Amino acid sequence: MKLNISNSIFFVFMISVFFVSCKKNSDAVNTHKSLAQSSKKEEVLIINKDENKNREKWQKPETVIALLGDLKDKSVADIGAGTGYFTFRIAMKAKKVIAIDIEKDYLDILDNLKEKLPDEIQSRIETRLAKVNDPLLKPNEVDVVVVINTFSFIKNKKQYLEIVRKDLKPNGKIFIVDFKMKNLPIDAPDKKERLPLNKLENLLEDAGFKNIKSDDTTLDYQYIVIANK
Repeated sequence: MKLNISNSIFFVFMISVFFVSCKKNSDAVNTHKSLAQSSKKEEVLIINKDENKNREKWQKPETVIALLGDLKDKSVADIGAGTGYFTFRIAMKAKKVIAIDIEKDYLDILDNLKEKLPDEIQSRIETRLAKVNDPLLKPNEVDVVVVINTFSFIKNKKQYLEIVRKDLKPNGKIFIVDFKMKNLPIDAPDKKERLPLNKLENLLEDAGFKNIKSDDTTLDYQYIVIANK
């Protein structure tokens, strides 16, 4: 299906997303804490522009999206979507994207931002409020599960992976991006809150995932792990 949106229009839209995007990671850590302490959605909008600009450099979102491969006929779950930093980029490539988060305020902002897009793109994006221990996907609902800067914060990791695996369609895959266990020149989570790459690999294997592939060179401060159902 041909997109009814120009690159320039989407660029302008992403600029607006750029200044309101907030996740439980790195440069958005302080903003996330302030939101957790208040129900005022406007607080989410008070984000340091220089910090977001810095994130664009080290996060390399377009590089990350490219590694997901061809998504045109795929349904994608973006777990820990926040206000849509990756959700909107995925929506330009995928058949459908489900933005999942446990914070309703984030999803409300994402929904408001979504309304600025053409109907064709809006129809591809669904927001879903999840539980801490369950993304509330349906069995075999999605082709790809994306978990960026979020997995380290999940408590019962093995159980969560087992749930996600059931939610993936046959031959589906999980795509995880998280922070390396080294000193980082960004506002990343404390080392005690991070998950070492080898432990994530072991968890995926224990949860029944196959063809586990790790990449700790593409991104300077993060590793990428891809595994199949």
